[in-house]
Amino acid sequence: MELLITVISFLLLAVYAGLIIYYRQSWLSIPTFEPGATGIAQTKISVIIPARNEAENIGACLDSIIGQSYPK
Repeated sequence: MELLITVISFLLLAVYAGLIIYYRQSWLSIPTFEPGATGIAQTKISVIIPARNEAENIGACLDSIIGQSYPK
């Protein structure tokens, strides 16, 4: 009985290790994002900030968003 549990444990470990290796290789194969040659952002975004009773913190939040490096 102990041998069976050991074998099953080893097989589960091998499957898990194989999945982790597969996921890592898949993650590393994703190409790195390179911005366009013009450097002009082509994707427009909207920022929605839900706030309730945040009068003390909303100024810092807005300043942080304005300070982002995304092109205007």
